[in-house]
Amino acid sequence: MSSNLQSQLFGVVPYVDPKIFNRRSSSSDQTAQIYSLNEKSDIYGIGVLLWEISSGQPPFYVEGEQYDVGLALEILQGHRERMLEWEPDNRLTIYQVHQEFFSV
Repeated sequence: MSSNLQSQLFGVVPYVDPKIFNRRSSSSDQTAQIYSLNEKSDIYGIGVLLWEISSGQPPFYVEGEQYDVGLALEILQGHRERMLEWEPDNRLTIYQVHQEFFSV
């Protein structure tokens, strides 16, 4: 798989509801049950975006590494980003946040 295609394909993995990666067979008829993304899945993705905004880095970022199927498997097994420790006195003001996001 080309590096560019792999980056495009796996680049969204951290933002997708992990339930989509889990295909379980039904014991009665051996068919795979496919999870449908829904509004709760959207909330998961928004939570990841908020984590990215608050941390200042992409989720599961490791310098020099690209996302791959291994990350999807780790997320499926419960791997999540760690909670960030924040010193309240070091938080940005709302004016600084606004300037950061809306300045050209």
